[in-house]
Order: sequence, then C-alpha cells, then structure tokens
Amino acid sequence: MDLETWLTAHVQLFALVFFRILGLCLVAPIFANRAVPARLKAGLGFFMALMLMPLVIQAHPAQGRSWAAVPVLILEESSVGLLIGMVASLLFAATNLSGEILGRHMGFGMVQLIDPEFDDETSLVGQFENLVALMLFLAIGGHHIMLTALFDSFELIPIGGVRCDSSLAMEVVRVTGEVFPLAIRITAPAFVMLIMTTVVEGLVARFVPQMNILVIGLPLKIAVGLIGLAVCIPMFSSVFDKMLRTATGDIYTMLEHLR
Repeated sequence: MDLETWLTAHVQLFALVFFRILGLCLVAPIFANRAVPARLKAGLGFFMALMLMPLVIQAHPAQGRSWAAVPVLILEESSVGLLIGMVASLLFAATNLSGEILGRHMGFGMVQLIDPEFDDETSLVGQFENLVALMLFLAIGGHHIMLTALFDSFELIPIGGVRCDSSLAMEVVRVTGEVFPLAIRITAPAFVMLIMTTVVEGLVARFVPQMNILVIGLPLKIAVGLIGLAVCIPMFSSVFDKMLRTATGDIYTMLEHLR
C-alpha cells in the first residue's frame, strides 16, 4: 500500500469514527445540552476520535473506500451514535413528561420555563425533576455507561458494517412507547394524592355547595402536590437507577439489530 492510499484510508476511517461519536454528542443527555457550544461538541468528538483511532485500527484495519460511498457511510455511522444518545435521552423525556403532567394537576399549567435540554417550554415541576434526574444521572455514572456503549459499538459494529433490519423499527417503537408508563411511575404517589384530592373536592362541592371550592382547591392542590413530590424524591433514585439499567439493555439490543 503506497503512502497516498494509506493516508486516504486512515483519513476516511477517522472521519467515520468522528461522525459516529458526533452523533452521540448531538442528542445524548448533557452532551446535547443547548448550553454547550457547538464548537465544544465538535472538539470533544474530535479528541475522542483521536483517542479511539488506535483501538479501532487494531480491531479493524483501515481500508480504502470510494469517496462517492463516504457520505452514505457517514449517515450510517452517525445513526449509531444518534441511536445510543436517543435511548439515553428518553429517560429525561420521561421525567420531563412526568413533571409536566404533575405540574398541570397542581395548577402550574400557566408557569412555563425554558428547558435547555430540549430547547422547549416546560413546567416548573418538570424543570425541577429534570435537574434531579441530571444529578442522579451523573451520580450513577450514566455518562460513563453511554461512553462505554459507544466504545463497545466499535467492536459490535465495525466501521462501514452498519446493517438495519425491520425489527429495529419495532424496537424503537417499543422503547419510545415506554416513556409514558415511566413518566407515571416516577411520581406515582403524587399522582394518587392529587387524584384523591380532586375526588374530595368534588364531594365537598356536592355536599357543601355554599363553600367556594375554587378558592380553596388551588392552594390545596399545590400543597398536596408539593407534599407528594417530596415523598417521591427518596424513591426517585431507585426508580431512575432501574430505568437507566433498562435503557442500557435497550441500547445493546438495538446495536445488535444494526449488525
């Protein structure tokens, strides 16, 4: 192999490794945060690709490819990183949805904040749950799990060896469909307490019509919701840990479907 062919093969290999890592940085929790500059994401992907190149070359030696096929290969490699980051980001989508539902039942529907993780409006309770989930994600080592899955993907799926079968689409549908049950599970005690409060309000309004239930109901729901949220915080860590372990298994299952 002459110098030009060797250099071309290694430049192409580095580009494909870089775009697989960049796909993760675009959607994964923490890395994809809007507060992180795009240059920092690209720089992080560049240095991670430099560190991984010796390991990738040792496992799968560089091969010269046609430049016409490189754009398609870039899309394929980016999809691997995007898939890993997407599964991890669903955990935060569940916490955000949980806080949104809980906040609306508490009467915080008009209180909206900007969520930098998803660049969208979210409720006050949803933002609080997202911050708690972010701290737990870092404390449990969720970022290490994501990076480990990314490194393992180079062994499971060689560069240029991405394949997609029909079962992958069903797996994506299954994983995304679990967001709503997870959202309910995170703050289930608070939901139950609010539902019971609503039932009590209805009974009071029925049997004591002279009482202004609208004036009493709003602060009562806020108080009950905050108490329920305080009750859920101690169990939030165990629930989130189980969710992260399940998400880790889902990541490796999807990687198997890309082989």
